[in-house]
Amino acid sequence: MKKNKEKEKIIGEFRANEKGFGFVQPEDKEKEEIFIPKQYVNDALNEDIVEVEIDDKTSLNSKKLEGKIKRIVRRGKQTLVGIFQKSQNFGFVIPDDKKFATDIFISKKHFGKARNNHKVMVKILKYPENR
Repeated sequence: MKKNKEKEKIIGEFRANEKGFGFVQPEDKEKEEIFIPKQYVNDALNEDIVEVEIDDKTSLNSKKLEGKIKRIVRRGKQTLVGIFQKSQNFGFVIPDDKKFATDIFISKKHFGKARNNHKVMVKILKYPENR
């Protein structure tokens, strides 16, 4: 009979890479950072505090631990600075932080006084789900 072995879960800060993968620096600074492949980022954004499950299949040839983000504990950013791009019925902000993996959608009612190509600061009202 197989034992149901509980996988180790670690809390830490996610640091995204522009290419989609990232690393989690555990809160316990004694532990090494954990590599998160792109397919296991699970909507985490740069500087989010996340819970990571260590992949027990981490390659023996690899010196890095690998893991999967299981949940977002706390969002790291509530505001961002970027360039506002306007279209007829909506707009979006391209973040200055290239590690922030998504543009920010702006509904027409939230344009305020922003004009096309203005540098703006936005408050995030809703975070992405399923990319």
